[in-house]
Amino acid sequence: MNNEDLFKSAFTEARSEVVQEFREELSSMETALEAFFNNVLECCNFNSEEVLKE
Repeated sequence: MNNEDLFKSAFTEARSEVVQEFREELSSMETALEAFFNNVLECCNFNSEEVLKE
């Protein structure tokens, strides 16, 4: 393997690792945001009569 092939191979491997890390981080962020908004909705659970009064 020449230097260019080694660089391409290393770059491709590093890129794959970064993509996987971002996917994992986004997945955990998505889970956290979903839990947060579900909690907000539970805390702010209004029925239609309460909304119409204000």
